[in-house]
Amino acid sequence: MMVEIFTPGHGLITDSLIMHGIVRLYDVSEVERLGDRYRIVLNSSKPRKDVLSLLREELDIYFNNKEAISNSSILGKIMDANANITVRHQWMSYLRDALDRTNFDDPVSIYTLDHKDRAKEGRSKSISLYTLFSSLSYIHGKFYQSNYSVREMEYRVCGACYSLANIGLIYGTVVFRYDSENKSTATMLTVIPGTKMGREDLLLAQRFARGPAIRLKTDLTPKAAILYAFGVGEVGFTSNADPLVLVWRIEKDMQLRSSGSELFELNGILKKIAKIKLEYPAFPKLISNLAKTEEGTVTLDRLANMILTGSDPFQVLGLIPFSH
Repeated sequence: MMVEIFTPGHGLITDSLIMHGIVRLYDVSEVERLGDRYRIVLNSSKPRKDVLSLLREELDIYFNNKEAISNSSILGKIMDANANITVRHQWMSYLRDALDRTNFDDPVSIYTLDHKDRAKEGRSKSISLYTLFSSLSYIHGKFYQSNYSVREMEYRVCGACYSLANIGLIYGTVVFRYDSENKSTATMLTVIPGTKMGREDLLLAQRFARGPAIRLKTDLTPKAAILYAFGVGEVGFTSNADPLVLVWRIEKDMQLRSSGSELFELNGILKKIAKIKLEYPAFPKLISNLAKTEEGTVTLDRLANMILTGSDPFQVLGLIPFSH
């Protein structure tokens, strides 16, 4: 029996992660985007126990040996998405607790339209809720403005939202990680529906995003990260899909900062990249090589800007440094 549920309304990034978490954990028929929220049609309310078991197993390993899973495509990917290493242990502790306290067998009763109000989520000091760290929703920092003054109160969510956002980060997100002596950055991108996406396209998006974070020795801009992900990788969608790519970035040097989020229509980007690959089959290797040097990333960013902002792809070919 098909049933429908709704993501809670924590902002586009968090709701997109929760949506991908639901797609991974349940048998989803269709997802419809409603502004910053999603209506999700389930074929079954039964969760995949293997997804939850694997996550719990890796958490057990982490709490016995914190470095043992640093290269894992599960918890290691969460670690790489977190540019603020000081909250790592708290993040993992929250995740273990949220998984233990959440009943995933009844998503219909959890994700009603009024879930956020019922669970009293938002700016809160409730110890029964979990802090939504910046990589899971860049706007929900520790401080906010109220009545002309800045107050300290974290944005908190229930165990289901926290768990599913993390599952969506693992299985529905491409993560780029860069570390230097003075700075760490994490750039995340995920594929979401412009209007609707069916099960086949949702699974294609998650297949593309699976695997560990991409660690580079250079710091790519968000647009360059999109070009790298789809230029080096391969993904395709059915003819009636209208996918978007959502990208956001977190930086940590002296302070923790976000660069905001951006949305791009994906079909046009994929068509341009396909044309370039047809004309220049070594394009994926070129992108990979450009990403290895600071000088190369300048060219990569320029290429990305042209492709993402509607330029003719054959104008891009004229910028390619064939010596790379």
